[in-house]
Amino acid sequence: MHRCVASSGSGGLAGLAVLARVDAAVLLAPAGIWAVRALGWRGAGLAALTGCAVIAPWVGICLWLTGDPLPESGAAVATLAAADGFDGWMTFTMGVLALGAVWPDAVFGWSPAAGIAVAAVLLLPLLAVRRGHCPPLAAVLAFGSLALFLAYTLGLGAVWFFERYFSPIHCLVPVLAAALVFGRSPPLAVRVLWGLAVLALCGFGLWRLAPELSDPGTERLHAFAPPSGYGEMARDLLPEVPPGATLGALQSGALGYFAPPGLRVVNLDGVVNGPAAAALREGRVCTYLKAAGVTHFADWDLNRALLLRRVDPGAAVVLDPLHRSAVAQGRHRVTLYSVTADCTPRP
Repeated sequence: MHRCVASSGSGGLAGLAVLARVDAAVLLAPAGIWAVRALGWRGAGLAALTGCAVIAPWVGICLWLTGDPLPESGAAVATLAAADGFDGWMTFTMGVLALGAVWPDAVFGWSPAAGIAVAAVLLLPLLAVRRGHCPPLAAVLAFGSLALFLAYTLGLGAVWFFERYFSPIHCLVPVLAAALVFGRSPPLAVRVLWGLAVLALCGFGLWRLAPELSDPGTERLHAFAPPSGYGEMARDLLPEVPPGATLGALQSGALGYFAPPGLRVVNLDGVVNGPAAAALREGRVCTYLKAAGVTHFADWDLNRALLLRRVDPGAAVVLDPLHRSAVAQGRHRVTLYSVTADCTPRP
């Protein structure tokens, strides 16, 4: 998720990427407001200094490796969403639908009714606090959740990651429910409304989840977190990559992690590679492939099409298929290609 890992043969530094999340920046403002109100300026200042001390090693590593402390993932994901043609209204609407995916998509699905219910659960504290009937912390958590929702739907627009992005919101729904249902401040009518909304969400989710858990062939863990197949795909595909190749991919994480010694894997979607993000955003993919020495490409069909749409004007990138992975990742399979990049502009 960060510029700190531009390319990797072993993926050893990739684990550091989990420390960089856009969520933290979005939630910082409401957390700071609550801290000043609850702890005073002195207490909030001490908390801020403590937070800075915690993240200082991470920032230092990024400065040392790349000279840049800022995450690259947000800009890269926004570029991919824009290249796929998603506009703000579309991503906002799909975000409301994704709010209904409190449970995994394979089990729960995107339910408009559940999405609207979760949105109502987040809005109720803000309506209650205006009347003096809501604990300040619950209002701050609700405000932070809404800010996170707007940042991801109108800012990043990556609809394919909404269920993952909204996991902090889903985790806060029961916390907010407990704050208002069992608190003394809200009127009885507000607490009853909250209780009914949360019970409806839980009841509907359990009703959809029950068939999965009752199936003897379904492992309990996979019912909640279906395997994505990245590791299996990488182990199947990597033996087909010729020795001495430089492999490029938008979905490069597992390929870099499982790559054998001597195989260089280059991230092309820009999530962990600033120059690649700029090339994709500016339509200079051919030039970047040449500069990075990429000889082979491996990815889903839709990412292949996206890459070819961002080639330099007048240039040509030819991808010749060599091997198609036998491992299915939902509707997708990864194909290995040889890369021929001719970046000379044609008249």
